[in-house]
Amino acid sequence: MSVAGHDPVLVAGAGPVGLVTALLLARAGVRVRVFEKREALSRASRASTFHPPTLAILDELGLADTAVSAGRVVREIQYLDGAHQVLARFDLSILETETPFPFRLHYEQADLTRDMVGALRRLPNAEVRFGAEVVGAETVGSQVSADIRFAAGREKVTGSWLFAADGARSAVRESLGIEFDERPYGTRVLRVMTRQDLDSVIPGIAPLSYVFNDEGSCSLLEMPDCWRIILRVPAGISERQALDRDWLGERLGRFFSSSDLREPDFVSVDIFAVSSAIAGENRAGRIFLVGDAAHLTNTRGGMNMNCGIHDAYAIAGALIDTLKGSPASMLERRADERHEIARNELIPRTDQKVARADDWLREVRGCADDPDRSREFLRSASMLDIAPRVKPHRESLDG
Repeated sequence: MSVAGHDPVLVAGAGPVGLVTALLLARAGVRVRVFEKREALSRASRASTFHPPTLAILDELGLADTAVSAGRVVREIQYLDGAHQVLARFDLSILETETPFPFRLHYEQADLTRDMVGALRRLPNAEVRFGAEVVGAETVGSQVSADIRFAAGREKVTGSWLFAADGARSAVRESLGIEFDERPYGTRVLRVMTRQDLDSVIPGIAPLSYVFNDEGSCSLLEMPDCWRIILRVPAGISERQALDRDWLGERLGRFFSSSDLREPDFVSVDIFAVSSAIAGENRAGRIFLVGDAAHLTNTRGGMNMNCGIHDAYAIAGALIDTLKGSPASMLERRADERHEIARNELIPRTDQKVARADDWLREVRGCADDPDRSREFLRSASMLDIAPRVKPHRESLDG
C-alpha cells in the first residue's frame, strides 16, 4: 500500500524511544516529523544498558553493529558479598538458543541517539526539528493537531498520528488530561563515574556486578571509557550532604576499603531522584504515549528505557500493519498490551529488586546453580519474556 498523500506521523521527543519510533516508520516508507524541544541532542550521561531484545530491534534498524563495536559487551553478571566474594554468577551465553544477542550492552544513550539522528537524516521522508516543543495535541477526526512552540512563536501542525515520547513530564500527556500516578521512591540515586579500572580493586570482576552487605547494595557497571558506581541515598539526606566529600567517602567505604578508590580518577558525581509511575492510559484517539511518558521505574537493570523502545517497536509496527490494511483494532490492542506489560510486569519486577533486596538476593542465589532456573532468571532479567517478537526485517509500505 502506498502512503503518498497521507499526513506524516508526528513524534514528540528525540530520545531513544522517539527516534526508534521515527526510524521504524520512516524505513517502512511512512513520512515522519520529529520535534525535540532542546536545541540539540542531549549529551548528558543517562541510561546505558541495552538488553538482548532491544539489541535485536537496533539490529533491524541497522544500528547494532556500531553500538556493539563501540560499547562494552556484558556476558557475565556477578553478585558479590561485602568482602567481594562471589555469591552468584550468571553467564548470559545460556540464552544463545533464544536470541542472536545473548549479552547486554553498556553504551551511552547520547551516542545511540546521535547514530539514530544520522540514520533519519539519510531518509528523504524523515525530518527532525530541534528547538520545537510539542506543548499540546488533540485528535481531530482522522487527523492529529499538535501545538508546537518554536523560538519564533507557536504553530499548529497536522499529522495522521502522534507518538508522545516527550518524557516523564510529558506536555502531550498533560494536555490530554491523562493521569500519571507517580510515587517517589524513598531513596535517591548517587552515581560516581571513575576512570579507575575496578578490576584492580576486585580482580575478576564482571562488567556488571552488584555488591551486597548488611547496609545495602552497590551497582558497578563498566562503560567503554569508565566505570559507574551507583549507590542509594537514604531519605533525609540532602543533595548537598550526599555530594559532600566526607559523606561520599564514608558511603563508598561501606563497599570498598579507604585505599581502594582513587578520588582523582573520579570523572563526575551526581545525584537524581527516581520514581515509579504509570499513566492512566497510553492512548487517546490517534495519540500514543511511549517510554517515560507512559511509565517510570527505578534505574536497576535499565529496564524502563528498554521497555520504552519495546513500546515503540510494538505500537509503531502495528501502525505500519494498519496502514497496510490491517484493522485499527489490532493497533489499539497492541497499545493496550504494552500498557498492561508496564503495569503488571515492568514496575513490579523492578520494584522487587530494590524494595525487597534481601528476598531478591536469596532468589538470585537459589537460581545461580540450577541451569533451568538460571535460564529463566536471565530470560526475565533480559526482558525476553515481555518484549515484542522482533521480525527479521520489515517490508516497505510501498514495497
